[in-house]
Amino acid sequence: MSIHHVPHLSITSIISIHHIHLSHSLGHYVISIKASCIDSTAPAEQVFAREVEKLKEEKLKPMEQITLEPYERDHAIVVGIYRPPPKKT
Repeated sequence: MSIHHVPHLSITSIISIHHIHLSHSLGHYVISIKASCIDSTAPAEQVFAREVEKLKEEKLKPMEQITLEPYERDHAIVVGIYRPPPKKT
């Protein structure tokens, strides 16, 4: 399992590189997304939706997403699974 809290614009890229290049088996991940660090001009829900779509494009399957309201404003946690592509024979 990998756990990531990177308040950075490219969090999705960091996660996908980690799993695609370093993990060769089934794995789980937990990501903390801070919307204002990614796009401070868009509503938090919109930023979260875009980041989840990026995860899906990178073959990372989000399983659950929760916001941290009322404890942390504009934060979400995404839990998911990575399945590597089948090995070519």
